[in-house]
Amino acid sequence: TTVSSTTTTSSTTTTSPRLYNCRSRCSRFPVTGCDSALPSGGQCTAAKLDTHCVSSEPLTFMCPTWNVNPLRGPNMMGEYRLLCQVCGLAPWPLVDLDPRQGWLQLDVQFGPNMYEGQVLEDGISGYAVFMTDQSGRRLGGQPVATGNVQQ
Repeated sequence: TTVSSTTTTSSTTTTSPRLYNCRSRCSRFPVTGCDSALPSGGQCTAAKLDTHCVSSEPLTFMCPTWNVNPLRGPNMMGEYRLLCQVCGLAPWPLVDLDPRQGWLQLDVQFGPNMYEGQVLEDGISGYAVFMTDQSGRRLGGQPVATGNVQQ
């Protein structure tokens, strides 16, 4: 008689996914604070700017506990409403008036700031025009044109 034995060994290795900080919040929110990246599972409450043009509730930015996306921005909790807008953006199409390649000249016309159906420019020091992409994201940080409030 022959006796043989076989031994089988198995092991299981579990690895946790790599967790990432969330990128910093969008800089265009009219708030103070919460300017840095948030750690996975972290949160930060920012105060809104003191203006009648933005709803007054604070905004809380949160990074999900299991954030595995290094490009993710934070989630936002709270109400964010713009309460002001310029009046009467001219209805005609914008046409490039400069024939040179790589140059742009537009005639953009609009009226004063409106708040709750009334002209109200208290706290408005001027207006700025920015270039954007098709999604409305600003290209560059500086305005391409500025204008003062008409007195």
